[in-house]
Amino acid sequence: MALQKQIQSIPFSEGLNQKASDKHLSPPNLDLCDNGKFSKTGQIQKRNGFTRLANATFNPTTDGTGTTASAEQCAFFQDERLLFDGNDAYARAESGTWVDKGRITGCTFEDQNIINTDGITNTPTAVARANNYRAEAWAEVEPETSPMVYQVYARVVDEATGVEVVPKARITPAAGISVTKAHTQNDDSNYLNPQVQAVAMGSYIFILFCDCQQSDPRVNITSVTDAGGGEIRVVTDAPHNYLYQDVVTFSGGTGGVANGDYIVNAVSSTISFNVTHSYSATGTGVTTVKQTYGSGRANGVHAVAINTGGGVASGITPTPLANFNSPAFYVNGVYPLFSASAMSPTSTVSLAGMASVFRYNTGPINDLVDTVAHYRMDYFREVGGVFIEYLETHLTNPTPGYRGRNTPINNASDPDAYFQASESLHASDTNDRRRTLSHICCASMDTKDRIMVAATFQEDMQGFSMATSGGTPGASQANPCVIRSVAHPFVTGDYVLVTAVVGMTELNGNTYQITKIDADTFSLDGINSTGFTAYTSGGTLFLQAPMVRTQTYDAAAVPTKIAISQAVGEPNSLPVALISGDFEPSGGDNCHFLFTGQATTLGEDLASTDDGQAAEHNLYKASIDFTDGSVKSNDILKCFTTLASEMFTYNGKVYFAATYAITPAAGLFAGAAVTFVYANFGSSVNVISDTDGNMIASGGTGVGGNCAATDWLSNRASSQTLFWNAARVSNFSTDKFCFGSSRFGDTSQNGNSRQVSRALFNPSYAEINLQPERNLPWVSGAGSLLLAGGLLWEYCGDSMKESGFMTYPQGKDGVTHSTTGGVIGNASTPESYTYRITYEWTSANGAVQRSYPSDPINVTTTASTTTQKFTFPVYTLQWTQKSAANGLLDPRIVLYRTEITGSVFYRVKSIALDATSYIQNITDDDVGNVALVENEALYSTGAPGDTLGNIAPPCSTDIVMHKNRVFLAVVDGSIWYSKKLSPRTAAEFSEFQVKPIENYAGKISCLGAVRDYVIAITQDNAYFIAGDGPNSAGVGADFTPPTIFSRDSGANIGCARTNSPIGFIYHAKGGIYQVDPAMKLTWIGAPVEDTVDSYGLTRAAVNDSQGEIYFGLDNATQGILVYNYVFNTWAHWKPRYAAFGSNVTPKGMMVHNGTLNFAIPSGYLLEQNTGFQDIGSSSYDFSLMVTTPWLKSEQFLHMARFYNVLVSGTFKSNHTLNCTIYSNYDESVADAQNLVVTSSNSSPYIVRQHVANQKARAIKVTIGDTPTSGTLESYQLDGISIQFGVRAGTFKLGTTKTLT
Repeated sequence: MALQKQIQSIPFSEGLNQKASDKHLSPPNLDLCDNGKFSKTGQIQKRNGFTRLANATFNPTTDGTGTTASAEQCAFFQDERLLFDGNDAYARAESGTWVDKGRITGCTFEDQNIINTDGITNTPTAVARANNYRAEAWAEVEPETSPMVYQVYARVVDEATGVEVVPKARITPAAGISVTKAHTQNDDSNYLNPQVQAVAMGSYIFILFCDCQQSDPRVNITSVTDAGGGEIRVVTDAPHNYLYQDVVTFSGGTGGVANGDYIVNAVSSTISFNVTHSYSATGTGVTTVKQTYGSGRANGVHAVAINTGGGVASGITPTPLANFNSPAFYVNGVYPLFSASAMSPTSTVSLAGMASVFRYNTGPINDLVDTVAHYRMDYFREVGGVFIEYLETHLTNPTPGYRGRNTPINNASDPDAYFQASESLHASDTNDRRRTLSHICCASMDTKDRIMVAATFQEDMQGFSMATSGGTPGASQANPCVIRSVAHPFVTGDYVLVTAVVGMTELNGNTYQITKIDADTFSLDGINSTGFTAYTSGGTLFLQAPMVRTQTYDAAAVPTKIAISQAVGEPNSLPVALISGDFEPSGGDNCHFLFTGQATTLGEDLASTDDGQAAEHNLYKASIDFTDGSVKSNDILKCFTTLASEMFTYNGKVYFAATYAITPAAGLFAGAAVTFVYANFGSSVNVISDTDGNMIASGGTGVGGNCAATDWLSNRASSQTLFWNAARVSNFSTDKFCFGSSRFGDTSQNGNSRQVSRALFNPSYAEINLQPERNLPWVSGAGSLLLAGGLLWEYCGDSMKESGFMTYPQGKDGVTHSTTGGVIGNASTPESYTYRITYEWTSANGAVQRSYPSDPINVTTTASTTTQKFTFPVYTLQWTQKSAANGLLDPRIVLYRTEITGSVFYRVKSIALDATSYIQNITDDDVGNVALVENEALYSTGAPGDTLGNIAPPCSTDIVMHKNRVFLAVVDGSIWYSKKLSPRTAAEFSEFQVKPIENYAGKISCLGAVRDYVIAITQDNAYFIAGDGPNSAGVGADFTPPTIFSRDSGANIGCARTNSPIGFIYHAKGGIYQVDPAMKLTWIGAPVEDTVDSYGLTRAAVNDSQGEIYFGLDNATQGILVYNYVFNTWAHWKPRYAAFGSNVTPKGMMVHNGTLNFAIPSGYLLEQNTGFQDIGSSSYDFSLMVTTPWLKSEQFLHMARFYNVLVSGTFKSNHTLNCTIYSNYDESVADAQNLVVTSSNSSPYIVRQHVANQKARAIKVTIGDTPTSGTLESYQLDGISIQFGVRAGTFKLGTTKTLT
């Protein structure tokens, strides 16, 4: 019987839908919609093609050309399109060339406190990693106690989960490390610091620290035996801890033990050693290492083990020491410096898993007549969980393969190690400025196990004679003392060592800064010799200065090359001592050497009071050649900056962490009479920079860590310092690094007779991710492009730079007053004025950026009939990208003054910044009191009720504009919001305009905005913030706290998201969600869940003109998902990846002038064109392809006979129509047919395909095209119809399909 034929019409009114199961997906939903676009109801058009834009670059500063080799993000500013390659930004010129717009690297930098201590201060953290566990260690000390007691603590973190598996645990003995405060010659407790360090060796992490006990190293000789070869073997009653070629002293000898100095020739055990000595009989006595500085003491360094090999087990918890009886090794008793560095894990010279230790030895090495200690370098390894010297059991046979010892960085013929505390005048109590410390550094360089070290040495250069001439003595009894030396070479500011004077012996052995008088005489600055003994004769003068010296060691610990790296170009030619340093390979046999050098200040004016402000110190950058030790370059990179971490390399750039801190004039200190008022480091900052001085991240203003500047005041007031050296850096991967750090916490409220309150620091842990999950998200606001990242970046057509200022100015002590040439005063009574200072910069769009104002500076004129003026020394801005070197105007230093006894500050002068010096003078000599009030008032004093002072936000991960404000998702789990944007003013932030999420407990995955709300998505929940916010003074109704509106709707950090006309769209853990204006959460991504789950998403962008939202797929070939919110349809766009280098993963997406652009990994920007080809290395056609669901009768699994399929559309250009029909839920059964369609057979565009396998339960139809000529658009598709009849036999199945 003939079947009744039926027609089923399927308009193409819906898009891709993967939510239903394959057999239950119903038309008009589509199983596949590749390269389709929905512009009209019931019709699918072919998407437009993409064109790969040229990638040629031009650098206008260097006239250099090149190409963009990678891409991480794209953006636009007005009509400019920008591309970011991970190191630089490029703007596309009309010619098609990408013009370099300056350094910018997307990253996240998170520096978070490990603990917050109250009344306790801490050293920076030491960090090491093994087996996905991280050990963190630091020392705590209560700053007011005497003696000081340090306790060393450690904790262990599971890096996979962030769980603290071992909480804060003490590893020192219960009594701690007790240090008696001292500040005299060769007795300075600032050197008695635990110097906490961490080193990973295999599965073990060792926490190293100095016990600072200055213990007596003497041991008793119990017997001697004949060792043969003219040697005796000496046996001791306790471990001697001697090293090969140490110089030891015998005393109290009896029998065959002769008193005197000997060199250790071999070490046979921990209680025996050999020296050259003829054997006559056994005997007894006392032996000790030959001591220097008259201390007779040594300090032990201990190694506490953490075993990560067994996971969370007993060995992972460090065992605290019971006492200090068994150190891993000894260091000098007065200057106990050591630096441990893990060797390369891919060592090619058998040292993998070991560590090098560079240290200041207890005494001389291999030289009986030498009288000073030396530096040495040795290897250590882990054996049975113990940190021991390498080849400890083979020390009787030192061979060229022997690792370590006998490797001093200097010997008797070289300059001595320099310590300012060894100078006789270091003991001055009333005006002590001689307190610069000398530190050391050691770095394992490469797989060849080369090691670089650095330390400070005293360099004496060329002697010149003093003499009486014409009745003028070689040294006068005068104030200041005048020295006569005919035709001397010295210039003002030099440091001169005076020796061998007869008569006026008070000068001998001291170094003085001098002022040149003429070719034959100079004066000793600040030296009153009127009471000295009269000069008789003699005297030799040496130009003397501390010098930083570096040295290379090869794998056998043999010093191969020496390099003298005298700092050059430093202001005032100040000699410096090493504070911190590090080395990093820079290609071939060269390496970078970064170090902080601090002025030794021997010649400062001792008559002036100490303002508590640190001696000048700078961050130096040198380049050293491994092969000959030569210093190829050496320059100041930044002033008043301390190197805070090792260097690390990523994407061809070398990075490091640094700390900048300045102390406001905090009162005066002249003996016990005047006290320091406070030590506030509110303008301090920790930064990440490259070795060209380009800052890429900030840890936040006011939370800088321990450094040379922060230690300066406590060095004298407490005889205690906290910073010791650059932190070791460890890497999780090629783009993620971590290190120990510290952060300024607060000032204590208690003090002592010297210092009313103290700066307190917290230990912290820092991570930097140079390939963040969301790279440089951006918005347009305040007339600029603003990009979130390690800094809030700003661009307005000029060059990339930070928005705002990372720090703010302070005045340095030493304001000078002149009673002539000024604009104030000229009164019979004194007048009081107050000044403040800001940094200021104006961008290319005219928007002004302003820093937080300095602390107030109060001055008083004298009663005078002439006008007066004041000159203020100001610390210069060091860390900024706003500079002439980057093609921008330099910032300005702006001075404000009140009226007489007034409270409003008015602008009186500004000068261009000169960052080459750490101090710059600005003089108030332009604006008198009458004209003063006509000038601009200072925008903020920082006082309550006043406009909030501007503080640049810390690192942020997302950004959104809402209600004319900029909102930032900050790495600490808070939202910063700006003041309301206003014309000619940059976006301004304050630390008082912050909204934490769950008290900083949750990381923010993304930000968005919907009508009246800011949306914040964490990894768990969805939050909103409502309200209009306060005014610029923080007055008025604040925004509401972040409030949950949907639980369990969280997203991964860096998820794709975009604002849109239909609300905020984001990729949640459960799919793509929409937050509509009514705050309703809808899962709009259900139709594409399979694709999203399979590949993940990178970026999202909205095209209002097309009603489309684009989602980049995280896959090299899959392209883009497209959601049309007008028609509520989904499509999948698949660019022909072969045209674009085989990888079309969208790294950045934007819609510019209504056109989709996206950046791909190879460094190209793809722009949607108006044609229908993908154009790259060559031109590729593509197909608009759709697949229907399984088409069936109304009853599931009902048998039917399918006769024909009709395809309806609109002809656009010549093509071949391809149609494939699948049957019976089996896509392996296919009938593919095609038809050449031209203008001659295309009207109307209705074509038919007979169904070959007619008897079926369902069929599925795939339609595609092969363009042949013309525009290549081929067609637009409207739908299909199928003709079928229902038939019997639904339940007829073979025996193989029947259960029995």
